[in-house]
Amino acid sequence: MPIDFNFILLLIVVGVSLWLMMRANRPLKEEALKLSVDQARSFHQKYRKKANRADMPDELRAVAEASDRARPVTLAACATIAASVAAYIFIGA
Repeated sequence: MPIDFNFILLLIVVGVSLWLMMRANRPLKEEALKLSVDQARSFHQKYRKKANRADMPDELRAVAEASDRARPVTLAACATIAASVAAYIFIGA
C-alpha cells in the first residue's frame, strides 16, 4: 500500500498547530489556576471583553494579559486545522 503524503502533511500541520496552541495557552492556564472560584467567575462575567477592563482589579490583570496573548494563536490554529482538513478532503482525497 503506498504512503499517502497528503495525509502525512495533514498530520504534521495539525500536530504543529495543536502544539503551538498548547504553548500559547500554558501561561493562561497557569495564571487562571492562581485565581479562586469567585475571582474566576468575576473575570468571566465582567472582564473577558477588553472594553470592560478599565476598573479591573490588579490580581486579574495577569489573567487578562495572558488571555489576550492566547486568543489570536488559538483562533489561528483552529483556522489552520480547519483549512488543512478541508484541503485534504477536497483536494487530496
